[in-house]
Amino acid sequence: MLRELLGSLRATRIELVFCAGEILHFRCSTAMSAGKVKKVRAKLPEGQIFGAKVEFISFDEKSQLFKGRLIEPKEAVIHLRGLLPLPFEDRRASPRIERTVRVLSPQLEGFSALTRDISSQGLCLVLGQVFPMGTRLQIEMDLDPSDPYPVRFDLETRWMAPDLVTGKNLVGGLFMTMTQRQRNALKVYLASTAPR
Repeated sequence: MLRELLGSLRATRIELVFCAGEILHFRCSTAMSAGKVKKVRAKLPEGQIFGAKVEFISFDEKSQLFKGRLIEPKEAVIHLRGLLPLPFEDRRASPRIERTVRVLSPQLEGFSALTRDISSQGLCLVLGQVFPMGTRLQIEMDLDPSDPYPVRFDLETRWMAPDLVTGKNLVGGLFMTMTQRQRNALKVYLASTAPR
């Protein structure tokens, strides 16, 4: 029993972020080698910890996340998919509209990016670069083609994850303090593009 307890305490700590198919994406402060199987103490976002064995696959520089395959307990993958949704699911209280809008900012590579979706509270950008959580971006969007002036927003990054489709990064951001003009422009845009 003492040996099991010591083994558990020596196990590598990982912080689970999301589960895509059979692959776990997680943070770990210990350097890992691809192909190695290690005993870990896996922490869920809500704080629960469980013992497991994980095969390390790779480290993604862009997202700063490790990828691994759960070896034991194998049956936990089904439950983890429900507990660890993809990061762009269910993050906003207001409905999202899947629309591609060009966003301009001097802080972006190439000075522009495209949205994946937009809501009245924020948006998701598809980027080739990484931003730390809490980064403030000043962005412009052309929401009304009849208005010669783009609408400017202050956006704070809240989450980031690899886009499994494009290989780029999905960056979720929250609109910060908004003026009445910004609110109205966004409301009119979302109403005009909402599915009927």
